[in-house]
Amino acid sequence: MIQAFRQAVQNVWTDLEFQVPPNADLIASGALANPSSIIGNEVSYCAGPRTVQVDAIVYHKEARTLRSYEVKRGFGAHDAGKRRSILRDALCMQLLLKSYGQSRGLDPASVSSHVIFYYGKLSVPRPFAIKGSELDEHFGFPVRDAIETVNDRFKDRLFSILAG
Repeated sequence: MIQAFRQAVQNVWTDLEFQVPPNADLIASGALANPSSIIGNEVSYCAGPRTVQVDAIVYHKEARTLRSYEVKRGFGAHDAGKRRSILRDALCMQLLLKSYGQSRGLDPASVSSHVIFYYGKLSVPRPFAIKGSELDEHFGFPVRDAIETVNDRFKDRLFSILAG
């Protein structure tokens, strides 16, 4: 199932040091009150004083879409500072993704940055936030069952360690 997903989207990777230049940070910080206002805007990807760890970047070659994802449990509320930080990072990625993709030899027609709150407690506004229950629809491919299978395996293992 995962292999079929990888073939459909062509490329899936993580980036442990996604560069955030100062101009992207400045624009993103200014858009915190109205996050959707930055959609369609771009900033050139280049080295910056700050980096963001991106959990997943997905390029769909046929559709020419490039999407970034940060994954959170979404089981409880984040404080105001953490919510601003999460949103600022998502907005920076939104601004930088097209240029980032081009720097990797890709040709994205559209880009989007998302934060997945797996258990459903959203800490940032849509369209940047996705609930775990929406993943199959978002990707157009069943992924939630595979995630739950892994979750069940780790839960069983944890309980056996605690019981043992």
